[in-house]
Amino acid sequence: MQFSSTLWFFIPCGLALLTWLFMNWDEKEGIIPIFIKYWQGDLGELREEIGEPIILWWHPYSSVPEEYLECSHSTRCFVTNNRALLKNVNTKVVVFYGSHWNVSDLPLPREQDHRWALIHEESPKNVFMLSHIQVLSVFNASATFSRHSDFPLTLQSLSSLQDLIGRDYYVEVKEKSSLLNGGDLSPVVFLSSDCDTPSEREAFVSELQSFIPIDSLGSCLNNKKLPPSLEGMESGVMSPELLTILGRYKFHVSIENYPCEDYLTEKLWRPLIVGSVPIYFGSPSVRDWLPNKMSAILREDFSSIQELGNYLKYLNENHSAYEEYLSHKIEGRISNSGLIQAMEGRTWNIDETGSLFFGAFECFLCEHLHGDLEKFAWRPLPASHLACPPPHSSVTLQENLENFWTRAWHHGAVEARVFQQLLSQYPHGIPSQIYQDHILEALNKN
Repeated sequence: MQFSSTLWFFIPCGLALLTWLFMNWDEKEGIIPIFIKYWQGDLGELREEIGEPIILWWHPYSSVPEEYLECSHSTRCFVTNNRALLKNVNTKVVVFYGSHWNVSDLPLPREQDHRWALIHEESPKNVFMLSHIQVLSVFNASATFSRHSDFPLTLQSLSSLQDLIGRDYYVEVKEKSSLLNGGDLSPVVFLSSDCDTPSEREAFVSELQSFIPIDSLGSCLNNKKLPPSLEGMESGVMSPELLTILGRYKFHVSIENYPCEDYLTEKLWRPLIVGSVPIYFGSPSVRDWLPNKMSAILREDFSSIQELGNYLKYLNENHSAYEEYLSHKIEGRISNSGLIQAMEGRTWNIDETGSLFFGAFECFLCEHLHGDLEKFAWRPLPASHLACPPPHSSVTLQENLENFWTRAWHHGAVEARVFQQLLSQYPHGIPSQIYQDHILEALNKN
């Protein structure tokens, strides 16, 4: 009797389990992944089928909320970083955050209908492999600092055009000169916490201050302290207290940590916002983005740092010549139509974290997934979407082969070639030891 009652208990349970498996069966995933998701608590997918395209963050920028994304034109996608959904039939795009790119952690073998998307707004020095076409070409859509990207982030550090013409932090040249003559500050300010850069900006500042005084407020080459409330916060900060301090200076050393086309950061925009003239080195095409033709002093326009220093001393003594660089503040005028159009056409804004473009890029992908796929070229990315050349020095304007970062760029080139070679040989995943062995072999040949 006991066996019979036990049997009658398990028969309905077994039938219920078979019914549940039948309702949740996925021919790509099979039974085991379903049980794994069950024990992991991923029941949302099991209770209802995800009927929208799935955008899967493989290397996310941070924690990604699992949610339905509502975009324009009534488009809807499901965004997640749950890797268990990789083989779901609705997963269409796999997104990689560039600074977290890891050859040993890729979704391989790659599904034939998967598009890979890259988002990389940070310095090229973070992952040199991405500056080479052998790696860049594995992606099909991009959001990078390049204007040629599918979803350009070139103006990621500029909140609005109003910031450029606003006078909240602007100090008249006569008052700046009075502060200078009173001995309170130097004509030039330098603010940086990254003291080892591919552009060699610390060496540039060291040489420039031989010709004109410079206040170095950050941790690099520091010779003047910030208020205690700002200590350790100099990099990327746009606080009113800091902007008020910077607005008192006539000139601002504005050298990007890596010189590459369209890589523009707060190093350029912060002095323009406060009404200080940038001494700029970075993107070779920076003129395309300045508010007016004379809005910055470009290092490349001078044959030597001494010549640049003499020019700064001339402007420091001639108010009318100096003010020609400040028409965006004095006249409230922006003549660069390209800058205006780019800002007006931008579909995202900047918050305190500067991360609103992540959601906008997700919607960009979602809208193209819902639209006519033939209208968007899901193709291997060309070099113009990110590839950066070896870094050139702000001191010599040439490649410095003794610079660690220059050697790192060339090492990245070797890594990229090896990656491309081995990916075709090991489509299910490149063994780490084999990858490292091939890199060493290639380096020894060089």
